[in-house]
Amino acid sequence: MAEENKHEHKKSNIKIKKSAIWQIISGILGALLVISVFTGGFGFNKAIKGGLSAQQAADKAITFINDNMMQPGMKATLKGVEDKEGIYYMEMNIGGKDYESCVTKDGSLLFPTVIDLNAAAKQAESKDSATVEKTDRPKAELYIFSYCPAGSATLDSFAEAGKLLKGVADVKVKFFSNMHGEYEKQQNIIQECIQDVDSDKYWDYATKYLEEIYQACGSKRSIECDKEESTKLMDKEGIDSKAVFSCVDEKGESLYQNDKNDANALSLQYSPSIVINGVYLGDADRSPAGIKALICSAFNKPPEECGETLSATGETASGGCS
Repeated sequence: MAEENKHEHKKSNIKIKKSAIWQIISGILGALLVISVFTGGFGFNKAIKGGLSAQQAADKAITFINDNMMQPGMKATLKGVEDKEGIYYMEMNIGGKDYESCVTKDGSLLFPTVIDLNAAAKQAESKDSATVEKTDRPKAELYIFSYCPAGSATLDSFAEAGKLLKGVADVKVKFFSNMHGEYEKQQNIIQECIQDVDSDKYWDYATKYLEEIYQACGSKRSIECDKEESTKLMDKEGIDSKAVFSCVDEKGESLYQNDKNDANALSLQYSPSIVINGVYLGDADRSPAGIKALICSAFNKPPEECGETLSATGETASGGCS
């Protein structure tokens, strides 16, 4: 679960890294598509009588993507092409993930993504009809990858709300992918274990994670940096780091797998994902005040903590990692 626009997209001042490759490519190709309307194509051959065969058009598209869009070491490979709805649909693989794109029969216009409008409308209708059931003690969960830029920024906000509401609601941070590498898996499991060993002090760690660990180690992508800075922060906040690392060794994998299973059960693919009483809230306000309001709206009778004021801005970020 490209790191920002490569994984990130909203009001964050956090640098974007390299991972959600096709999300970046899609944005670039979208712009190029507009340009192509006025330039006669992306440098492909002009339309020829009868158009190009499916294989010819797909080969030209793949060649263009590899020559102009791919980062060093990355390559798009064609898996198949089909003539459908008057256009050629291509299935390609980039970095181990499959994507669907399409190209016009004359090989002049490339569409980076395919959107089924009927399916999208049904999904939107389903999302709009989703309601969060009110309870006496709501269950609020944040699902993230620890080194996803938008995920770590949202953790900062969620932790403020979690620290305020931990006594009146079941508030938990869950981790379900280490797409960035082993250093991310290590941090995922460290945070799983801090919550297991010292759930109260976890929120102190979580509110400082973005500034003191992510900012220090995110660009280094280093297991050593992650462990060193995590230990430093735990010791600073009075968390027993030895107990945490014992947990990491003894049951960290099972805690992590449990959270991944929970994410799969909810069909979550996106970091960050906010879930209240089992309902995924895709367009949630990610500011501390916004997250507090979401949790407080799920109480049968909101407690006095819900009257506390939290920042309406904080470290917020749109977009995410998948």
